[in-house]
Amino acid sequence: MADVPDAFAEIEQEIDWHFRQGAGQLTAALLAEVAVQPTMNEPFDQIRQQAMQPLQSPEPRRLRVRLLCGLMLFITTGHCAPRRKKQTDSQERQAGLYPELAALGFGKGCSPALQYTVARTRRGISTMRRFVVEASRVAAEPSKARSVGRSISA
Repeated sequence: MADVPDAFAEIEQEIDWHFRQGAGQLTAALLAEVAVQPTMNEPFDQIRQQAMQPLQSPEPRRLRVRLLCGLMLFITTGHCAPRRKKQTDSQERQAGLYPELAALGFGKGCSPALQYTVARTRRGISTMRRFVVEASRVAAEPSKARSVGRSISA
């Protein structure tokens, strides 16, 4: 490293990557352990009971989920399909529920931490876009340039 000080950034990124992979594996092991705990049956059943529509009993289904570190897991978990009403078209697809994953905060195939990070990133991008639009609008009027930062943060 003393011979090539420019390599520090690359080494730092490599260390970060390795620790993220380890964190992902630890998170996956935790997920596997928590899912089989008998105490988790109560939250699973409670989520099924609180569903917006009546659900069938859970059947095992293979699903892909992504963790915050980027690790993608293929898991088998219970899926509760909606109960069909007699007048419902059999061709119509209705969304079901993965109660085990819902109890843990998973949604749309993503872990809760990944969902939170994506939401914060989108919010930051939206704020940046608003800033660029507002800055462009006042660019022609230098007297208003000082108020741009205050109007964006509101």
